[in-house]
Amino acid sequence: MFQSICIRAFSDLWPYDALIFMSFFYYLRYRNYWRAQKIETFRKVNFLRVIREFQKRKRRFGE
Repeated sequence: MFQSICIRAFSDLWPYDALIFMSFFYYLRYRNYWRAQKIETFRKVNFLRVIREFQKRKRRFGE
C-alpha cells in the first residue's frame, strides 16, 4: 500500500524531479564559470567607478 502510494507520487512528480536534478547538475557544472563572470563584471564596474571618481577629483581641484 505504502509503496504504491510512493510510486504514484513519484510518477506524478517525475518530470519536475528530472528538471530539478538537471538544473542542479548544471548549477554544479557551471558554478565556477558563473562566479568568474560575476567577479569579472564586478572588477570592470569597480574600475570604471574609480576612473570616474578620479576625473571628478581632477575637476574639483582644477588640475
